[in-house]
Amino acid sequence: MDFTIPEDLKTIQMLTRKFVQEELLPLEKEVEEKDEFPEDIRLGLRNKAKELGLWNYSMPKEYGGGGVGNLGRALVCEELGHVSFSVGYCGGIVGGPRSGIGRGGEFKHATKEQMEKYFLPVLRGEKECFMALTEPNAGCDLGNVETRAVREGDNYILNGTKMYVTAIDVSDFGLVLAVTDWEKRRRGGITCFIVEKDNPGVQVSRRISLMGRHGLKSYEVHLDNCVVPAGNILGELGHGLEVAGVELNSLRLECAAACMGAAERAQKMAMDYAKKRVTFGEPLAKRQLIQQMIVRAETDIYASKLMLYDVATEADQGKDITIKAMIVKCFVTEMAVRTIDRAIQIHGGLGYSKDLPLEMMYRDLRLYTIAEGATEVLEWTIARNLLRE
Repeated sequence: MDFTIPEDLKTIQMLTRKFVQEELLPLEKEVEEKDEFPEDIRLGLRNKAKELGLWNYSMPKEYGGGGVGNLGRALVCEELGHVSFSVGYCGGIVGGPRSGIGRGGEFKHATKEQMEKYFLPVLRGEKECFMALTEPNAGCDLGNVETRAVREGDNYILNGTKMYVTAIDVSDFGLVLAVTDWEKRRRGGITCFIVEKDNPGVQVSRRISLMGRHGLKSYEVHLDNCVVPAGNILGELGHGLEVAGVELNSLRLECAAACMGAAERAQKMAMDYAKKRVTFGEPLAKRQLIQQMIVRAETDIYASKLMLYDVATEADQGKDITIKAMIVKCFVTEMAVRTIDRAIQIHGGLGYSKDLPLEMMYRDLRLYTIAEGATEVLEWTIARNLLRE
């Protein structure tokens, strides 16, 4: 395994690091406390990111993007993990962790008309997109969606409820999964539709209050006789799960990378504090139990980085990483939660307070042992593959 990072990826890594330090981190505390990300600031960051080439760094080169592969995206997301997940999401970089689209996988399924009307404007920074996949009875198991799409002439009529739809308030259109054949359902009966936000049938019913991610809004959305042209089917009829999962491996690696960045930040805070905090006449850093916590966290981070970079490199080589991506996602997200928990413990009452970002980081990261495949579901899937005859 050779993890020598190519010079072009080092450049974008350092560019992202500087962007996070100078542009995003100064916003973190205000966004967290006010639970709002001002639109003028958000758009200003997008313009700065566009000037730097970060806005569409991960989109295909043939469409004018940066064409950065999985390793490059992991490096960028690792840097974005050093700031709150809300600011990292809204901070002006398409294809960053937790964003709906921006890797270009959806381009494979789009028609020429769909590219011109929807996806190329996203690449240029003129439009933004939301994802409406999760439902009350369909989270990790998207094959269990219940939203119906019934054909009427040249249109489909969509009815159903979507949960945890992120950033629909600032988006122009979204990708929506709906059942077009109830008998087939997960076996070729689910279709992906492009739905415009201002469609009269799209009703944003409420904002869902979350434990973390303050400043990044998620909503419950009802589709009430939502009329969508048949020409807005993304991909083939009945192949919606394939469209939704086209970038799932990459998304899991990026999620892991962002969590690793947050773990690195927490670890540095813990080490710095242990050196200067004196109790009973000695710095915490002299206490063996504290040393053990720091060493175990450092070992976890080192192992995570090796796994992540290795699998990302294999993905760029065209290898099938489906199971390895699940393993990395499970290991790194759980590791990050442990690392931040240890950092809070080392800081004592100060770590539990809002004077430091650790409690915010803990609340943010707790989601990612659930999102993009809950740990238990992924482990079950990994086990089935490992034990298959």
